[in-house]
Amino acid sequence: MKIVLLSFLSICLPVILSAQSTDANYKVYDVKKQKTVTLPDVIKDLKEYDVVFFGEDHNDSIGHMLEAEFFKSMSTAYFKPVLTMEMFYTDTQAVIDDYLSGVISE
Repeated sequence: MKIVLLSFLSICLPVILSAQSTDANYKVYDVKKQKTVTLPDVIKDLKEYDVVFFGEDHNDSIGHMLEAEFFKSMSTAYFKPVLTMEMFYTDTQAVIDDYLSGVISE
């Protein structure tokens, strides 16, 4: 059984590891330039901005991997960025709006 498992892993592991490459799993489209761009292109273009919002689907592993690469690239290219996250469901938006507008307190 160990030989079968080892054989299976030795055949599948390179495929699994190559599937984790970020380059093949996403494309970034720049609407102003009307073309696909690379992550370094995006990082370079962000030099003039103070705030960047990154929207994502909560169950998207490729999106999460891209966010990590994006944050790492920002950290390397510029100052130490600040990361904040929100984890609210859409059905709580009215309560959040009330809090932010001062209608209710914590």
